[in-house]
Formats: sequence, C-alpha cells, structure tokens
Amino acid sequence: MMAKLRTPVVLIGPFPPPVHGFSMIMDALANRVEAFGVSGRLDQSSKDLRGTRGHIVRLYKCIFTFFSVLFSGFEPRIYVVGVNGGGGMIYTLVHLLAVVSRRRSGYLYHHSYAYINRKSLVMRFICFLGGARLGHIFLDGAMLFAFGKMYDVRGDVFSLPNAAFVPDHGACINLDTANKSKLIRIGFLSNLTREKGLYEFLRLAREVRIAGLPVEVVLAGPIVSSVDKEAVARAQCLGDLTWVGPKYGDEKGIFFASLDLFVFPTEYQNEAQPIVIYEALSVGARVISKDRGSVACQIGKAGVVVDRREDFVAVVINEINRLLSASSEERVRLRSIARQRFQEDVRLSERTFRDIFLG
Repeated sequence: MMAKLRTPVVLIGPFPPPVHGFSMIMDALANRVEAFGVSGRLDQSSKDLRGTRGHIVRLYKCIFTFFSVLFSGFEPRIYVVGVNGGGGMIYTLVHLLAVVSRRRSGYLYHHSYAYINRKSLVMRFICFLGGARLGHIFLDGAMLFAFGKMYDVRGDVFSLPNAAFVPDHGACINLDTANKSKLIRIGFLSNLTREKGLYEFLRLAREVRIAGLPVEVVLAGPIVSSVDKEAVARAQCLGDLTWVGPKYGDEKGIFFASLDLFVFPTEYQNEAQPIVIYEALSVGARVISKDRGSVACQIGKAGVVVDRREDFVAVVINEINRLLSASSEERVRLRSIARQRFQEDVRLSERTFRDIFLG
C-alpha cells in the first residue's frame, strides 16, 4: 500500500519564479508532499519585482497568508514555514502568529545562516511564541547544533538535507568513464557575482595559466553586471578560461559530468547548503569550497573545505597537482567517493521526509 500524508500539509514560502536556491527547494519539497496527498502552497515570492513594488507584493501576500491560515476551518493541518533571513523574518513571525493562534502544528524550515551567524531578537521571539508545538527542520546536524546554542528549541527537530530535492545528474553516469587523460577540467557554476566568488575564480584561472598546468578552466552561469561581464571577457581574451553561459536542465548535468573538480569560492556570508555542490557530487566531481554554513558536512570526504584564513587559490592548485599525479584508478575511486557522499544524504533526506510527513 502506498504511503499517505499523516495529515494535510500547507507550505508557506517562496516558489518560482524567480528561481533561486530557496524557491527551488520549497518547490521540490511541495512537489514531493503533493505526491502523497492533499497539500497546499501559500506563495510569498515577489515574482521578480524589486524595491518598493517588491516589498508591497510580499506584504500583501503575507497579510493574505495570515488570514488564510486564521480562517482555514477546523480540519487538522501541518504548516511548514520557510524561514526568511534578515528583515524578511518579520514575515515569518506574522505567519507563525496565525499558526499559533489556531493551535496548529507547525515547522520552521531553515535555509539561511543569517540568524545563526548573528543572533536575532525576532527569531528568539518566534521560538518563544511557538514553544513545544513548533518543530524545526534543519539542513543537517551542524546547523541544528549552531541554532540550538543561540535559541530555545523545545519542539521536534529533524535534519532534512537538500540532496533528495536536487536532480540526480549522475544516475545514468558510468563512473568508470572518468577522464583518463592528463588534462584536468575544473569548473564553477553559479549566479556569477563577486559575492558568489567570481573574482576569486578569475584569480584561480589566471594562476593556473601562469603556472602552465594542463588544466581546462570552465565558467558557467548568468552574469548580470556589465562590470562582471567585462572582467570575464578579459579573462577569456587572455586564455584563462572559457565562459559557456547559463546552463539549465540536462545541459547543467552534462556540464557537471564533464568536470574533475568543482570549485565553489563563495564569499556569501549566509551560505547554507548550496544546491550546486550536491549536483556536482551526484556525478562524482570532487568539490573544493570555502567553509561557509553547512558546507563542511555537505562535502565530507568528497573534497576539500578551505578555511577562510587560508589562501583558497593555493589550496585548489595543490589539489589540481594531486589529481594530475593520480592514476586513472585513483581518479575513479575519488569520483566514487563523491557519488557515495551524495547518495548518503539522499537516503537521510528520504528517511526524514517519511518521519515528518508520512503515516
């Protein structure tokens, strides 16, 4: 017999468009929940609107959500509230006020380190208000531990990694076909901005060229800023790298599968558990990332996590030299470790999903 939802579920948070990590995961979770029974979505996205207009749209949706929950009838429901970081946490508080006033069960779905890196009075009040009826869904145990040191957690807690909601690009990849040539291919895919580490990657590409290493450097993703476009164009003219533009769907999977090493030099302070790292691991690409949020636990033994005090570029070049000297059998073994790391978190995520939602 197919499992069913323990009780109807309503998800409150941003859904695409626009497409970003938070909205993608909320959408993927909602799709998974809807496959098992009755559920609903209360979308909080500003739909690409910026500035004052965007805030007005979000405020309207917040008020609409408040009254939708308040007058939702008497049948039992579970509310899953995607937590906004920063000033948007006020919206989360309003959503929770409606859930608590109806004495309904609720979970905060955590996706940001904004209120973990810096203590928030609003989050402190949210935890007080929710009490033992408010559960928490974290990305991993490290996030749970860091949050628990700062706030009073009295409800149920779960670790639900993003892995199960990420396309498994490696499902049809034969790891035995790993690159057996001496040419190493490294890449970076993101929304390409300074905050996401674009200029650190450009510095890496330049150092690789200067060192004369047999490495192909590939950059993927959209670039909005004209200044950033000019910087990438200069790097291409010098022969430092190749920019292949945005990649979506199957093209994204092909990009990741072509890499020996995925580099993630993020400078974003509130980085949590990047989807792109799981996508790279799913095809067996080794990962090097700066230490932010839950990244260290996410990568595990499938790559290298670089302390913020270390020279990121120097660490990457050391890893490149290691791969260059590795045998083809060793490269296959490293790809297998990366793939296994992804699958571990997929299994954990699926178990946690069943524990939270299914009867």
